[in-house]
Amino acid sequence: MSCRAFSRRIEYKTLEELFTKFDVDEIELDFVPTERNSPLREFLTVIFGEAPSPGCVISRNVFESRSKLAQVPQEIANG
Repeated sequence: MSCRAFSRRIEYKTLEELFTKFDVDEIELDFVPTERNSPLREFLTVIFGEAPSPGCVISRNVFESRSKLAQVPQEIANG
């Protein structure tokens, strides 16, 4: 996902759709920290509560609880 996509905060909706479409309780990410993926690293740090590591796994429950706290309400985002 590009930095431009992350600036629109669609990463939350993307993961939500993956959990729903595939009806899974966990998603494993093939994450490798690099100099160019800091937006993804920051997003995953919010979700995990710590820096992500290679092969990290996001559970549906953790994602749902943390994403609700992290997302900007639509009324605020639209100004």
